[in-house]
Amino acid sequence: MSKVAAYNLLRWENAATFAQNCAKVALDFPSCRGRIERGAGIGRTCIEAFAPKGAFTQAEITGALESLKQSGRMAKIIVDAYARVKAELKAEQEAAARELAEAKRRAAAARTKRERVTAERRAREAARRAQEKDAAAEGARKAVDASAEKQKITYDARCNQVFRLDSHADTFRGIVIGETFQQYLPVAKQFAFAKALVNAILEQKPDDERDIKLITASDIRNACWSQISISTGLTLKDLETGEQSPFKDRIRQGMNLLRRASSDYKKGVEELLSAYALDEPPDDNQLQTLEKYIEIFLEGIKELQPLRRKQPTLKLVKQEGA
Repeated sequence: MSKVAAYNLLRWENAATFAQNCAKVALDFPSCRGRIERGAGIGRTCIEAFAPKGAFTQAEITGALESLKQSGRMAKIIVDAYARVKAELKAEQEAAARELAEAKRRAAAARTKRERVTAERRAREAARRAQEKDAAAEGARKAVDASAEKQKITYDARCNQVFRLDSHADTFRGIVIGETFQQYLPVAKQFAFAKALVNAILEQKPDDERDIKLITASDIRNACWSQISISTGLTLKDLETGEQSPFKDRIRQGMNLLRRASSDYKKGVEELLSAYALDEPPDDNQLQTLEKYIEIFLEGIKELQPLRRKQPTLKLVKQEGA
């Protein structure tokens, strides 16, 4: 999709010519073309316009595009598209130049006023087309230059092949492109690191759970930090860099799990209460199970109390003269 989009966004000089040649693709041409010329590559809305409706989720498109950009593949896609576009535009520029020269010759050779007016109109139209072709060629060249300047390779896209799910590949990529891992794990070693990581996760699981399909995002996060700690000889605390740390990753993961659980919890309470309102109370076995769930919830709340006490409190400061 990125190859098709890059070619068509570079090939056509304006929204009108794009619409003529890509009639079934509804997108904001100036915006999508502007992204390429700024060196930002292909955007999600552009891919959505070219892709069959409902073919991909927004998360799938975003993850794939980030992988392309961070691995340097997006820059190559744009360079390859430009090579094809450049040859085609050069031929059109030459044809436009010949058309303009011929129009000027006819205008100079016109004998009557009517012939002169017609020839001058055709010369103006030929000049406009020549300018559009020149502008299209210059815009395409700038897009390639901007892409090359802004390109910084931070990820080896081969790592995506190691994981069963796109979400797992995205989790791994998000960790290894961070400040800490960029400092200790070169891009050239990411692929080998990913393979060793999966093997290490599977080895730690019971025999009946040694299936790559059963690996979780949490497994990947924990194993990444464990493996980088082993390879560098540094403690997890020493590995903290900026916003990236194993502890912050665990907090984010914990909050995500609680967020999902809270949603299910609310739905479960609503279902139970609605059944009770219809005089359909749980039976004895179900009540015993409910008591166990409540105990689990209360125990979790009790264990989280130390975190809640550390919450910052607002302090009112009286300003002078107030």
